[in-house]
Amino acid sequence: MFLMLSVHSSAQPEEWTPVAGSDSIVAYREMDYSENLGMTVYLSGMFMNGHKVIAGYNGTNWEAITDSISGFPRTFSDWGDGIVLGGGQHFINGMQMPNAAYYNGQEWAFPWEFNDSVRKFRVINDTLFALGLFTQIDGQDAFRIAKLVGDQWVGILEPHPELENSGIFMDIAFYQSEYYVSGNFNPDGLPWDFAKIVEGELEQVGEGVFGAWTGIGSLEVFQGDLYLAGSIPIEEGNIGSHILRWDGENYHSLGPVFYDEFGGFSGTGVNEMKKHEDYIYCSGNFFFFDETPVYGIARWDGNQWCEMFTQEFIQDTEFYQSVRGFGFYLDTLLLLKVYFYNEAELDFDGVWAYDINQEPNFCLDPLSVFDQNSFTEFLLYPNPSTGILTLESEKPIQRLTIFDALGKLVYQENIQHQSQLQIDLSFLPKGLYLVKIEGEGFVGSRKVVLE
Repeated sequence: MFLMLSVHSSAQPEEWTPVAGSDSIVAYREMDYSENLGMTVYLSGMFMNGHKVIAGYNGTNWEAITDSISGFPRTFSDWGDGIVLGGGQHFINGMQMPNAAYYNGQEWAFPWEFNDSVRKFRVINDTLFALGLFTQIDGQDAFRIAKLVGDQWVGILEPHPELENSGIFMDIAFYQSEYYVSGNFNPDGLPWDFAKIVEGELEQVGEGVFGAWTGIGSLEVFQGDLYLAGSIPIEEGNIGSHILRWDGENYHSLGPVFYDEFGGFSGTGVNEMKKHEDYIYCSGNFFFFDETPVYGIARWDGNQWCEMFTQEFIQDTEFYQSVRGFGFYLDTLLLLKVYFYNEAELDFDGVWAYDINQEPNFCLDPLSVFDQNSFTEFLLYPNPSTGILTLESEKPIQRLTIFDALGKLVYQENIQHQSQLQIDLSFLPKGLYLVKIEGEGFVGSRKVVLE
């Protein structure tokens, strides 16, 4: 049977509920779920018992993970039996942190010494990566980006003179068997803010992204494409506004333009992008998709954008600012509520919770969201399959591509304008795959399970 696209209808807004104990927040820092700790970790933006702490939310209450911490760490990730923490020369429970720390669920340790700050920890294919301003780890050369091999850090980027006093790397992703990095790096002769690493060097990706104000803070592999988000102004010549998808050959827009006010670009951007289950969520300084109001956070399912009931958060405010932080606790979306100036005072209003199983408030027409491509229906059966599948499309197909669950390209074939064909995937391991078809002016995708 066909898997039909659908447009969600508007529904009566459900209340976002305040999370108890989160009204002592002083600033936004990273917030997301740790499977190792079984809680949502919030980095150093909360006071408890008179001390600034790293806090954890267990679904009911916030609890302190540290007794106290100085400064504002930037990043954490699950690793081993606990979490790794990155930042600067902070103090944790009175002990100085050499830009990185490890917490096993009971106590803090400092297994590595970075000579400068760590801005991002990320695990890819069971390997821990670090990005930052460092040039050495444990006394060994490691320029800006490194991976942990056994118990030793190994640099994967060759030192570059133009990056010694500039250039910030913010994220890393593994896509189609290559490593991509993003950030704010654009010295003469180097790519703009998004590149892949080939034999230790940065290599231009397609025509590149453009603009003096460009900075790409987040990368996510989603439905066979690599998504990049941050400050990507469309008025600088980019194909889309602040979030793009890269298919290995070309950049694509995700449809409507983000505006900070109707028809205005000033200050727009995506502060954070996260993949959670079947969606990508974005937060930032945006209030419209073209003419459609959407306030600070939205989700994308591969076909359409949906708004998340945040209109109520800006009522009775004099100056609305961007949504700067969100994370998840299982099926609960946790949002650092939009903050605003009221009578010249900056007002933080804590963390609010939203059940992501609710229908969104409003979703755009899915046929309006891609730049030059529309979606088409097609049959793919049997599903699940032992490897031999039949594909039937409403329109002639020109290209077939298949990706594994990590976004790696595992099969590709050019099709001679056929609308029905048989595919033999019995050579692939069991698991979940994404089948994507492309033709003249359309794309389509379906998930298939091989068993």
